[in-house]
Amino acid sequence: MFMADDAGRFSQKTIDKMHLQFGTPKYGWMEIQLSSPDKEIMLNVSDVPCDSLNSLVKVLTKLLEGSTEEVVEWSLEPEYAAWTFKRKDNDIELSVSCRVGSNPDLVFQCEAVNMIQRISQSLRELGADPVWKEDDASLRIWSWDFPSILLELLEQKLTNAESPGQP
Repeated sequence: MFMADDAGRFSQKTIDKMHLQFGTPKYGWMEIQLSSPDKEIMLNVSDVPCDSLNSLVKVLTKLLEGSTEEVVEWSLEPEYAAWTFKRKDNDIELSVSCRVGSNPDLVFQCEAVNMIQRISQSLRELGADPVWKEDDASLRIWSWDFPSILLELLEQKLTNAESPGQP
């Protein structure tokens, strides 16, 4: 059975209970919904001063390559939320703190490749949003270009990780 402890921790070998959705960015703000069957977190993140989408793709790539701990900060202006990824053997634990330095509000743990795939899929859905193709999107939508090339490279590495030994 899938259960949470008092801190909102969810431990599972598959990531099918984690829901992650990035909203459409607008005027430098974007909602991120991260939820489990028992808890939901909504973050309204800013694109200033950090390029968190780019950082997230880079962190996922480092984790796939064997990094043991990585953090992505999301600007809430003036505070920050933090997603802390810790690799434990073949698993990754994702701790989401709505304020840097606070206890995690939600924790997921599953096989590394499955977690990276799930987050990558959500990023791909965000990248397919037509707003990224609008003229002057970086001026009106989000201060940074969508990390399409980095995401494509990550997905290629994921494919290789799923099919070791194949060219």
